[in-house]
Amino acid sequence: EFRNCDEASTSLELQFLRSPVEFLTTPEGFLRGVKLEINELQTNGDTVKAVGTGQYEEIECSFVVRSIGYKSTVIDPDIPFDSHLGIIPNNGGRVVDSNGDVIQDSRKCGHLVKAQDPKSSFILV
Repeated sequence: EFRNCDEASTSLELQFLRSPVEFLTTPEGFLRGVKLEINELQTNGDTVKAVGTGQYEEIECSFVVRSIGYKSTVIDPDIPFDSHLGIIPNNGGRVVDSNGDVIQDSRKCGHLVKAQDPKSSFILV
């Protein structure tokens, strides 16, 4: 069914801690919704992981966008980088070298790495 944009109802609501488990379709094979499993965060030492609870919910929709996230890549060979994990190795936010030794005067916070000397600072984009 096609409707004039002035008549259409459009909304976007972000739901976190959900994992899609099934696309729901009409008898004709058209998308009508998504079945999601509700997750909870579980910690194991320093690791936090989203784990399914066995509870489910369905959301009606007619359009789905696939979004998996991203994995960082090395931007400068002089900056320590773990290509397998896609991260700057750190210990509590302090950047470490390949031996696990803290690189003095450096900090990692999200996509920004700071150093005491501004010339040594860099931003990850």
